[in-house]
Amino acid sequence: MLWSKSAGKCFFVVALLMSTVVTSGAQGESAGFIGPGEGVAKADGDPPMLAAAWHKVDGDVLGLDAAWGRRVKPRGVFRVPGGMGLLYNSKPPEGYRDGATHQTGSLAFTQNLVDWHDYPGNPVLFEVQEWQGTSRAMPRAMLYDGQHAQWVVYFCDAGGDYPGIRAVGTAFSTDLKHWTYAPGPTLTIDDFVAAVPERIVASEEEQRREGRIYASWALYHNNRYYMQVSGTTRTGEGRTYSNVLLVSDAPDGPFRRHDDFRGDFLPSARPVYWQGRWYTVYTGNWDGQLGLGLAHADALTGPYETNPHNPIVALDTVTRARPQLFRYNGVWAILYCHQHNTNNMPMRLALANIHPELIPDWSRPSE
Repeated sequence: MLWSKSAGKCFFVVALLMSTVVTSGAQGESAGFIGPGEGVAKADGDPPMLAAAWHKVDGDVLGLDAAWGRRVKPRGVFRVPGGMGLLYNSKPPEGYRDGATHQTGSLAFTQNLVDWHDYPGNPVLFEVQEWQGTSRAMPRAMLYDGQHAQWVVYFCDAGGDYPGIRAVGTAFSTDLKHWTYAPGPTLTIDDFVAAVPERIVASEEEQRREGRIYASWALYHNNRYYMQVSGTTRTGEGRTYSNVLLVSDAPDGPFRRHDDFRGDFLPSARPVYWQGRWYTVYTGNWDGQLGLGLAHADALTGPYETNPHNPIVALDTVTRARPQLFRYNGVWAILYCHQHNTNNMPMRLALANIHPELIPDWSRPSE
């Protein structure tokens, strides 16, 4: 059994998971997620006091010896009584089903942001559907559906006829432990190409064989469901890569392109609403320095302004995993993946206790 914490910690995690999720109730933000501010009572386990600037917590906050499998890619952060919860993309240990191939969804919890504890019932998201071509349910994006009082996860996998990741599926839960799956894929490579008509695809066969699509983040806002999708297709001149914001009136689609998005910067991580603005983080390279950047906008659909003094946090490595930005008891936090190598990815944390706009030297570019 992978769970190696004390009995007390195990009881704490199970109690958190079985409790009702505390919601923020703030206008313009998904219920169930932290982000818009202090909409809940002060929780137990305060985060540490911090200096004004963003800084990294030393070491891993959820290492591979304390997590399910050999990966901790954060996919969704939510508030629970007394702390925070996390859904992460986990890669099972060798010998579990397909070993290195099979990917699953697992849960972890914290009271103070620094000490994270794995749920002993992991993995919670792992059932393979008939339409899937490989044995994995790799979670990519998560939202709380306030209209139906349920959690929604978008996971990626290959269709049965072709190799590669070419479809997005949907799973639902009311307790985060037990999941039901929408029949068939929610979004296919054909849907993605239709949403990006400016693409030139060499052939339908090549598109299906070579195409890849990934749900980067998802959000329930103003009674609509948003999904930011990235993808590649094969053309006559090689692979092409695009990002597109999709919107739907139902959590499992059909999704259509959001044509009202403004600006060139499309958030790659779920934006967080706080005091009239939306904030997001992203990984990048600034003059050879790998790190985390910050951007904000007055509307979810942009235009987003990037901090001219990025990166706000310098990193040793940048992985393909999307960082998760959230707010807890007055502290801003970023969860991100540290890549030791291709298969081993523990989770790390950066924190700040101030409004991001007040970070020194943050200023609007001249008009």
